[in-house]
Amino acid sequence: MMIHIVMFKLKEFENSKIKYDTIAEIKNKLENLQNIISELKFIEVGINQSKSPNAFDFILVSHFDNSENLKKYRFHPSHINVVEFINRFKESSAVVDYEK
Repeated sequence: MMIHIVMFKLKEFENSKIKYDTIAEIKNKLENLQNIISELKFIEVGINQSKSPNAFDFILVSHFDNSENLKKYRFHPSHINVVEFINRFKESSAVVDYEK
């Protein structure tokens, strides 16, 4: 099984409500991918609660049967659309892919 983890830090927003609403919309778009992309076996999006300046804003954890299915997910048009949406707000991200 391949585990794909991405942590996201977003750019500054006008206020915290706009930021939270944006993250909630991203969460919904990401989690909906499980209904569209058959290779995606599990997805979870967690919204950060830490006030640390080093904290990321949210995290994506997803599972795939193998690395080939992870690759199919990465290049799936629906996933690419969500990535393009996130990139409008993203300051930085960090990725870890590992085999379990």
